[in-house]
Amino acid sequence: MALYNGGTIPTMSIAPDYSSYTVTDSAQVLAVKLKGGASRYRQDILNSTSTVACQWTLTAGQYEYWRAFYRTATLTGAYPFYCPLTLDRSGVTNFKCYFVPDSISVSGMEGDVVFVVQAQLEVYPNPPNPLSDAAIIAFNGNLQQLEDRLNTITNYLLPRIPF
Repeated sequence: MALYNGGTIPTMSIAPDYSSYTVTDSAQVLAVKLKGGASRYRQDILNSTSTVACQWTLTAGQYEYWRAFYRTATLTGAYPFYCPLTLDRSGVTNFKCYFVPDSISVSGMEGDVVFVVQAQLEVYPNPPNPLSDAAIIAFNGNLQQLEDRLNTITNYLLPRIPF
């Protein structure tokens, strides 16, 4: 793995445990309270980062890789890297991340066999796809309408039909 030689960003090959994510999105909208009326809202920060607290349950070999990756590929957290995370969609996607300083801890060990590592990552959002988002919203809205129609047919109309 070449470290930032020619602009390449390394990718961590071990994904965090899927059940260990805690995601805190940062504010992208600014609200101003006004006397006697509704607040005013505007977009404040484009592509603001999120803080993701995650955990890795690692074997001894994976733990050695994880520590070596942290020390060398990110130069103790100073450089970005890609990490496979499940944040915006149901599948795993690589996100550009930084380790949050002073957030790494080994929270558990079972002899020299299993290591539990926790860290916080500052995660940059992947560019949004407005067409994809619109399709997801439209599909799920149509799916809800279809479900409502099927519910009406099966629970109200079919029982009234004499056989």
